[in-house]
Amino acid sequence: MFNDIFKPSEAREVDAKFKTSEVAMQVASDRARRCLETNEFKGYRQSFERAEKALMDSLIAYNHQFSIASQGDVLKYAMKINRLLTKAETVRELLRTIENAAKRKGKE
Repeated sequence: MFNDIFKPSEAREVDAKFKTSEVAMQVASDRARRCLETNEFKGYRQSFERAEKALMDSLIAYNHQFSIASQGDVLKYAMKINRLLTKAETVRELLRTIENAAKRKGKE
């Protein structure tokens, strides 16, 4: 019913490339998992958590000061909040991406 779109020699070549890429991905994911267990990465995670807590504390304080001020530039407020939250989001996403990729590869 379905015709094989590859000639036999092409099929073997494609299969070999898949096997090579699977091995390469496994090696990379093994290295990623080992990196997650290093003291350096644990230190990175701890420093991120401290920085995130400090950022949230400063955002809360900044928001409180803005809300009780009699005058304030809403645009400047919004841009500052946006800038700080974007930085936190970027670092958080990097941390999650690394951890999730290592966990997914470990389950395969």
